[in-house]
Amino acid sequence: MLSHIRNFSVRTKITILFVLSSVVLCILTAFVISFYVNFALVEGNINNINVIATEQVHHTAQVIKTNQLFAKMLGTNSLVRDFSIHPDEAKKKVLLDIFSEYTKENVKYLAIYLLDTHGIGLVSTDARFIGEDYSFRDYFKQALSGNAYIDVAIGSTSHQFGYYYSYPVKSADGSVVGVLVVKTNSTEIDDSILRSHLLNTSTVMLTDSFGIILVSNRSERFLKSVGTLSSKNIALITQTSKLLGKEVVPLQYNEVQTIIDTYTKMVTIKIYDAEDKENENISVIKFEDLPFFLVTETGMQSVEDTVLSIVVRSIIIFLIGILLVSVFAYRTIIIFISPMSKFQSLSEAIKTGDFSQRIEVETGDEFSELAESMNSMTVSLGDMFIVLQHKVQELKVPMALINSVAKQFNDARESITKLIPDMSIGISLLANESQKITQIIDNLLEEVERMNIRSKIGLDMISTIHRLHIALMPLLFRKEVSLHYDSSDESLNVLVDNPTVIENAIFGILDHVIKHGKKGGAIHISHETTEKYLKTIIVSTEFDSSKDDLLKISIPTSGRMSDKEKGAATANQVFIKDAIEKNGGIVSVESRPIEGTTITVCLPVV
Repeated sequence: MLSHIRNFSVRTKITILFVLSSVVLCILTAFVISFYVNFALVEGNINNINVIATEQVHHTAQVIKTNQLFAKMLGTNSLVRDFSIHPDEAKKKVLLDIFSEYTKENVKYLAIYLLDTHGIGLVSTDARFIGEDYSFRDYFKQALSGNAYIDVAIGSTSHQFGYYYSYPVKSADGSVVGVLVVKTNSTEIDDSILRSHLLNTSTVMLTDSFGIILVSNRSERFLKSVGTLSSKNIALITQTSKLLGKEVVPLQYNEVQTIIDTYTKMVTIKIYDAEDKENENISVIKFEDLPFFLVTETGMQSVEDTVLSIVVRSIIIFLIGILLVSVFAYRTIIIFISPMSKFQSLSEAIKTGDFSQRIEVETGDEFSELAESMNSMTVSLGDMFIVLQHKVQELKVPMALINSVAKQFNDARESITKLIPDMSIGISLLANESQKITQIIDNLLEEVERMNIRSKIGLDMISTIHRLHIALMPLLFRKEVSLHYDSSDESLNVLVDNPTVIENAIFGILDHVIKHGKKGGAIHISHETTEKYLKTIIVSTEFDSSKDDLLKISIPTSGRMSDKEKGAATANQVFIKDAIEKNGGIVSVESRPIEGTTITVCLPVV
């Protein structure tokens, strides 16, 4: 390509240079802008979402901790402690009145109740809890061990979903004498999540320590797990009846589920969400010392569209700038090289022998120096031309002698021309003899061809099919396959080089079709004759095989062999396709789902 460019004009070369430079600069600019804009937008988007998510975690944590403090306040109340140590009906009524005041003032409190050390309900604003055993619940087990605890579950008695805040009731010596439980609805916590600014750009999920989704702006995810739960967590959920036996359906975020199970710090990952069909950034943040996680799922499609939009606009602006700069630069360069036309005019004058021309270039640069050199060269060439003319005049006398010799040479050439007809006659006689020799060689070749045809051996196809039918009878009987043969001709013969190989090839096809076809099938064999071929058509509706499988069957080249002998044969084998084609034939296979498989063997009619 470079060799062709060298032959272009200067203007064309400059144009190509500007075009190539523009293309390279556009590609480079697109790559740089795409890389940095994508990096800036994606990283900025992630950082912004992480900041908002962290603030949201603090806000929701305050809501949870406020309820936790309320449970602590009741759990440390002297009346609650006194009743747990020395219960009686009067104290029970006083506690029930206190608890009921809170539930009446704030609807978020679904129930406030007191359990004994066996998990039995003693006092409760919900009368259904009295006498019920809640010792299987995590919030009871944790509080009984002396720890404040928060649990999320579906009530085994009320069947209401809620948050359970438990606190141990302790005696003066520090021993646990009961458990105070405050059950709230999810409205307050749900609102803190669903009114978050994160919902403008992300899908938000609040999960418990197991990864079960407690609230999300995609309501269909409620009480599903982020990913597939471990067998250990499934056993714990079942043991505590946290969801009353409700099956936990996992979402597609197994990697996020693993982060929750092994959480050490805030994590942001990038994944391709096959369900949403887009790239996503997912952040996981734990609620400090609380058993909750905030998961934000942000699709990157809008960011990627923004990056693409910025890149396209930048390229368009860049192309316009390149176009303007290129036009200006092109015009400037053309002005700079305009003296070249004067040099071209001087060269044309010199070609015609006019050495009087001169050029004037006053640019003060290299072109001026070149013009002076060209003018000096023109003067020198003019002087040399005058000297040369004098020399030519001096050579005119010797030239007369040369012309005389040339005349003698011309006379000799005319004499030779007169001898040419006699030479032509001799050449014609030689050509006639050559044609006779060629005819003799052609006759010999035809004779050899006739001898070759006579050496071919006849193959009777009807007799061949009958022999093969008898040879295949045990296999036909075992597979319960019927073989039907139809031909209107008494005798169908073809001449082939090796009838045994052809017979073995057809035997191999039938053997393969019977063995690999369905039991109880049927095979139809028929013949057709055309101008060039004798066709043997084998049709089986119970056999289905690819063309490659059938035509790559190997056969012995000398006589048919038993199955055992075929398995042991390691030499003297050819493929069915090769055997038939070597004898000038054609074999084809066509399979159709309902009609079955048709194998056509065409042998040349000689």
